[in-house]
Amino acid sequence: MQKKTKIKVLTPTLREKKRYLVYSVDYFDCKVSESAKLKETVDNGLLEFLGTLGYAKAGVMFVKGSGKKGILRVDRKYVDHVRTGLMAVKKMDSKDVAIRCLGLSGSVNKADQIYEGI
Repeated sequence: MQKKTKIKVLTPTLREKKRYLVYSVDYFDCKVSESAKLKETVDNGLLEFLGTLGYAKAGVMFVKGSGKKGILRVDRKYVDHVRTGLMAVKKMDSKDVAIRCLGLSGSVNKADQIYEGI
């Protein structure tokens, strides 16, 4: 008879500590349905600014988003780097854009409140 082995859960000190960054796009002339293009543009801008290794360490993940605003999950050590990378994105399909960071939170619920409050 085999014993069932339990999967070990990571202790809180070993878990990745993340922050949720709420951003907004200004001077956005495209349609709302092109949010996939916005994600691709933000991804490429961050990858260009941070590099492959920095992007991987930052752990950037899109949590929620529509055409003009969204929420990014970021490692807490790289929040300033990601903010700077977002500011570096200037053009999307030869149209001028400006990305602002509206808020930062440690939980998804608080970030969602900031997101919905706009």
